[in-house]
Amino acid sequence: MRVRFTTPVVASVLAAGALVTGAGVIATALATGASAAPVTGSLGSLAGPTTPDDDASITVHITNETGDTLYYQGGTVQDGTFSDAPWQAIRPHSTEDITVLSNGNHGVAVNLDYDLSNGVSHRGVTLHANDYQGNLNTVGTQAHVGVGTANTIDAGYPNAEFSFHVTDNG
Repeated sequence: MRVRFTTPVVASVLAAGALVTGAGVIATALATGASAAPVTGSLGSLAGPTTPDDDASITVHITNETGDTLYYQGGTVQDGTFSDAPWQAIRPHSTEDITVLSNGNHGVAVNLDYDLSNGVSHRGVTLHANDYQGNLNTVGTQAHVGVGTANTIDAGYPNAEFSFHVTDNG
């Protein structure tokens, strides 16, 4: 859960030498010529309303089950950014994990393009993972002739996990 500070009181209290503890905020009021009286309260009451952290994320597990290296050709993220970006290559019989985080639009999608010949003969795959609320899918995943893909959705919105297995198919 994220806490968003919506009032300037928090900044003033913290700037005045407040002591932040797990139980709340303890601040000493600044006074001229008088003794300072402690001011206490919970951080939540000073911060205003909190909002749930409903940002989506995608974890993509890509397993290269071929005898060739999968070369990353590029990718796009819709409504988010890479947190753990793709490697330039996935060795034969290896797995890579990629993480994508949304920018708060209740979902995120990613397209990843790979080629088994590093662009020489265009023998590759496009992997698509879509994690929008109410629209979880891999529609858009496709493979060139001679390459196969199998995919599963291992967990759903808001923190979806997709597994893609790339195989020789011919």
